[in-house]
Amino acid sequence: MTTGSTAAGEPMLPHFQFLTMAQSEDTLCVNIRMSAFFPKIKGTFGTDCENEWPVTLGMNLKGGMDEAEGYRATEDYFYLS
Repeated sequence: MTTGSTAAGEPMLPHFQFLTMAQSEDTLCVNIRMSAFFPKIKGTFGTDCENEWPVTLGMNLKGGMDEAEGYRATEDYFYLS
């Protein structure tokens, strides 16, 4: 799980990162679509009032944040804000 804050000191949404070596959806152990069933996270996260936010997930061969996953997580954060 990764967390952090913006340059303004606002907390960012948690992001869950998983390792995958799957070559197709049929061989995935964790499917990103399952996040639709996760509870929402309540918080302001850079907005004026409390909102409910979806959980964000990512998967790659490294199992951690690489440049592509970092970009996607940041893009998700700004898209959702």
